[in-house]
Amino acid sequence: SSGGAKASETDALRSSASSLNRFSALQPPAPSGSASSTPLEFDSRRTLTSRGSMGREKNDRPLPSATTRPNTVMRGSSSKDLLDNQSQEEQRREMLETVKQLTGGMDVERSSTEADRSKTRESVAKSEIPATSASDKPTLSEEEMERKSKSIIDEFLHINDFKEAMQCVEELNAQGLLHVFVRMGVESTLERSQITRDHMGQLLYQLVQSEKLSKQDFFKGFSETLELADDMAIDIPHIWLYLAELVTPMLKEGGISMRELIIEFSKPLLPVGRAGILLSEILHLLCKQMSHKKVGAVWREADLSWKDFLPEGEDVHSFLLEQ
Repeated sequence: SSGGAKASETDALRSSASSLNRFSALQPPAPSGSASSTPLEFDSRRTLTSRGSMGREKNDRPLPSATTRPNTVMRGSSSKDLLDNQSQEEQRREMLETVKQLTGGMDVERSSTEADRSKTRESVAKSEIPATSASDKPTLSEEEMERKSKSIIDEFLHINDFKEAMQCVEELNAQGLLHVFVRMGVESTLERSQITRDHMGQLLYQLVQSEKLSKQDFFKGFSETLELADDMAIDIPHIWLYLAELVTPMLKEGGISMRELIIEFSKPLLPVGRAGILLSEILHLLCKQMSHKKVGAVWREADLSWKDFLPEGEDVHSFLLEQ
């Protein structure tokens, strides 16, 4: 730090620096000819003067309650003013906190009041809207019903779990669209194996018996296929047998009576003259599943006449011999 000065000059610098205080820069210059007028001492004094001025600039910044700090005589009073200012600042902060708390409490009260008003409006609105039951909620679209029905049917045909399939149909909660489930069941199994059609027929029978599926939905689900059956017979020659395999499980006890089923199924088939063919296929399957005697009793109980299901002019005896 001595910058290459001699040892005696360094000692002089240190002694002069120790003898000066921070206000030495304000004192009048020493008389010329004295030892303090040397260039080295002048440099050191200038250095100390600049430092003193920097300290003075920092200390000249007034506190909120103090205007100036001219000399060391005011240090005691300045410390007291500083403490007073800190005390006032703390009091001011406490007042601000109190105001904030009071304001926050008002906001809480206002928000709670608004919440009560909102609840009141909601209760009034609810009282004006009539109560709706679970059955009134929006139902599935037909496309969504087709997709979900196909998923249920595919899973059922894979694992043959009747209970699970019936529960899935019930959870659809689509009373107005269950005919879509029946139609998808017919279309999904019509050209598959006889066992598959039998399982599908058994599922439809259990759904009707448990009243999860209405007779109207059952008939409506088959109607579209029956209306196209005569045209489909070109590509599916055994379509009448396949349809009979799907519906014969329904003729069990607790299902649908033979009379009701045959009359409904014949409506779209009579115009094309195919009602008698489907009826003969149903009777053949029933004879395989139960005795001829029992099937005869069911036929007589149904009080049906062959001439009601054959095209006009066709001989009943010839048709029976042929079939």
